[in-house]
Amino acid sequence: MPAAPRSPAEPRKPLAERLEAFQAACKAVTDAEPDRLPKEMRKAFFAYWTETGKSGRMRFEAEKFFSIGRRMDTWRENELRRIGGSAKVRPDTADRKDMDLTFGTVTN
Repeated sequence: MPAAPRSPAEPRKPLAERLEAFQAACKAVTDAEPDRLPKEMRKAFFAYWTETGKSGRMRFEAEKFFSIGRRMDTWRENELRRIGGSAKVRPDTADRKDMDLTFGTVTN
């Protein structure tokens, strides 16, 4: 799960550190329930939710409520509906080489 909200006076951790923490949380969910999000969809899920905005916050950090497991469930259902029932990697994230499909390590 993402870290608890920080107080305004508390400095934000570096992006790489926050990426690793989110990746570890995603990996914990998929290790516990491998079928929750098929491997083919993990790269796109990670790329979408770790997209950074002008403020330097990642998309998942901007959400008031964020449950990784529930977001994975919704992602899987939407992808299956979009592609007609088969699991494929989304073309817009298929070429991202900075992420491991198994939520292993982030490379910069």
